[in-house]
Amino acid sequence: VRAYSKADATIHSAWSKVQSFTATKMNPLEVNKSLVFCEGDSAQYRGKWYYDAGQDVINAEGETRDTVITVTISVNKASASAQTKTITFGDDETWNGYDLSVYSVGQYILEYTTSNAAGCDSVVTLTLTVIPQPVNTDLYETACDNFVWQGKNYTTSQDIVTKYKTAHGGDSIVTMHLTINYSTAGSETQTAIGSFEWHGETYTKSGNYKTTLTNAAGCDSVVTLYLTITPVWKVTLVQPEHGVISCQEDIILDQVIDRTLLHFTAFPDENYEFDEWIGCNADGSLVVTKNVSVTCLFIEITPTAINQTANESSTANHKYIKNGKLFIQQGDKTYNAQGARLK
Repeated sequence: VRAYSKADATIHSAWSKVQSFTATKMNPLEVNKSLVFCEGDSAQYRGKWYYDAGQDVINAEGETRDTVITVTISVNKASASAQTKTITFGDDETWNGYDLSVYSVGQYILEYTTSNAAGCDSVVTLTLTVIPQPVNTDLYETACDNFVWQGKNYTTSQDIVTKYKTAHGGDSIVTMHLTINYSTAGSETQTAIGSFEWHGETYTKSGNYKTTLTNAAGCDSVVTLYLTITPVWKVTLVQPEHGVISCQEDIILDQVIDRTLLHFTAFPDENYEFDEWIGCNADGSLVVTKNVSVTCLFIEITPTAINQTANESSTANHKYIKNGKLFIQQGDKTYNAQGARLK
């Protein structure tokens, strides 16, 4: 048994007070802690790893005061976007550092990674289409009056541009250089006797006739002929028996102009006399309006005397028609139809 002195008692009393003081702690200290990282990443805090968004509470004990730490974990997501772009092969273009002119005709997928507003990855995907250079084709056409091209009717000269898409998506540009010329029309008036020859055709009747020629532009030229034909007839003299007949007019009998007046003369042979005209008027005249044959009849006569005197002998008489009048020839004497001597 140890005996305590007064000094020991004093020390014990002081220690008891200290123990009584440390045995009572302060209220816990509350602390908030935020952890932010990108999706796919992680974060460590006070020896603990975090991978997902959420909340955690850590109790940290202290000698005089504990600490309660509330950990809030936020996970930011990466972002992605898509773009499309079409260029013509050989175009001098770039995209986020890519030289697009090096790509040949075809389709390509390009990616570019940058940071979004949250500081995480932002992946941009580009679908690149490279099409061929345009194919230019020039066509030339000349037509009369109108031209139908791709279902449309054109009536004036112009350049018509049409774009097509090729199998690779490129442009095929076709330019139709169209020239329109025009048909023309004209007329002429002619008069002719008997017939008229016009552009290889012979016309014998009056009328309106058309023919199609080619004008200076190579198109149709329709010409109308207004033609007046004066008919030409043929008169045939059929010589009778026992005499001759003739036409007093000095014309060609197979080219007699329409409505020409003719006179015919009959000369009977000896012992014959004129009887009648056939094919013309009784006086030997004729207005020609068609092809016709003219002749006459002579009949045999018997000797008679007209105004015979004692010193004149009877001889055969000859009758003939001249200028529509009847004459009688007796020897060297001529009488009219009334018996008057003319010479």
